[in-house]
Amino acid sequence: MNRLINILFALFFVSPLSIFAQEEEDYYMVDDSREIPDSLREFMPLPWPETLKMELDNLVRTSPILASSQYGIEVFDLTTESMIYKKNEKRRFLPASTMKNFTTSAALAFLGKDHQFTTKIGYSGTPKQNEWFVTQWQNVTVQDSLGTHIERVEAEPLRKTSQILHGNIYVKGAMDPMFSESDVRKFAEAVKGLGVDTIFGSIVLDLTMKDTLMMGEGWAWDDKDDNPVLSPLLVDKKDVFASHFQKYLKQFNVVVTGGVAKSEYPKNARDLAETTHSLFDILNRTLKNSDNTYAECIFYRVGSETAHEKGVSAKKAKEAINRLIRRVGRNPEDYYIADGSGLSRYNYITPELEVDLLRYAYRRSHIFNTLYQKMPIAGVDGTLGSRMKGTKAAGNVHAKTGTLSGVSTLAGYCKAPNGHWLAFCIMNNSLKTSQQGRDFQNKLCAAMCTVE
Repeated sequence: MNRLINILFALFFVSPLSIFAQEEEDYYMVDDSREIPDSLREFMPLPWPETLKMELDNLVRTSPILASSQYGIEVFDLTTESMIYKKNEKRRFLPASTMKNFTTSAALAFLGKDHQFTTKIGYSGTPKQNEWFVTQWQNVTVQDSLGTHIERVEAEPLRKTSQILHGNIYVKGAMDPMFSESDVRKFAEAVKGLGVDTIFGSIVLDLTMKDTLMMGEGWAWDDKDDNPVLSPLLVDKKDVFASHFQKYLKQFNVVVTGGVAKSEYPKNARDLAETTHSLFDILNRTLKNSDNTYAECIFYRVGSETAHEKGVSAKKAKEAINRLIRRVGRNPEDYYIADGSGLSRYNYITPELEVDLLRYAYRRSHIFNTLYQKMPIAGVDGTLGSRMKGTKAAGNVHAKTGTLSGVSTLAGYCKAPNGHWLAFCIMNNSLKTSQQGRDFQNKLCAAMCTVE
């Protein structure tokens, strides 16, 4: 009887508790072995970067300028090494000044940020003192049979001296775009410091670093005011060294009997002074202000240093850029490099190649740290100073702009809201106005910096 009561007790009091416990456990159990039904997927939030892909695609699809112009886009996640978005990325476009990314990256890769652009001045011969006497006359009173009168007689001759130099003054150009008017004066002061007042010789300019061509391939011949001057010896980006140097020598009362000549700087010349600027310093205006002269000076400097020869041509400079393209992992024959600034309309590269270059630089701190620092910053400085203000792209996007008539391009870096580093390139060609391209690029950059 007692056994029957125990069984009934277990059925009525113990089992229900176990059942409730089991039901409670089943209620909280998640069966993640089952997939989310397709009917519910459209209501589930999309993960990043799917959200970014959708937003970029929407901006492309709804942009009114893309139907009547050419465009190419690539956005790459550097943090995960994965592609996020691409459209027409293999098509060739005019890069405009985003070409400067290639020129400056090649300089950082092959020369290093501390490479010096050194212009120097020296001389041949030995300063000597020249002495001569000048006849002096004086009036004296003479009294003779004719009476008293004044006679002019020879007095003690006047001794005069001067410092002369039988030799030449030599100046060696180095394609330094930062060489300035104050540097010219400094060189003239160095000559004055020799103590000479007369130079029986010439001012000899060594321009042998590059060839004699003054225009780049594909530059507009009738746009001389805006085209860079391709001379190894510039003064504030102008070919005026000789005339300005002579002006300062005259101010310092130094006479040069000869004219201006061109020849090599002799090995036995005595150095007087030099002025030097580092690649690191030169890159600031090259990228922030998109200065074409600065870029072309770097272009030829890279060509000269990598070819190890004088009289370097644009061809040698192009070979240096193509060498970098091979390092990036692409075939240079698929593109065309005409100059170092992007001024030429013969340049043709792809968004894919631009991003590959940015990826290559990102993985190499000796390139990336300087390139990223010197690029214009959206809403802050350089050619991006007035763009993307009031968006999360401001202060975030570091990128090189490019503008020609009907062309607008942008290539650089930014950080997504999740902290991922992105490399991107947006190329717009055949535009009615370049501003249309800039507006489109601003929207894409804002999306990359905002969408989560």
